[in-house]
Amino acid sequence: MKTEFGSPCIGVCELRINLCVSCHRTVEEITNWTTMSHEEKTKTIQKIKIRKLAST
Repeated sequence: MKTEFGSPCIGVCELRINLCVSCHRTVEEITNWTTMSHEEKTKTIQKIKIRKLAST
């Protein structure tokens, strides 16, 4: 069963060196989010989780 992903954006955009410090996505991931496939979004969500852990 596929789950649709909402945008990880939390509305507090602050880019630092190509990465949003709020949602932990790259500029490319932010730009492409609406056209990403389910699989691409799943991979992006996994990357976000790793980035969040690394930033704490």
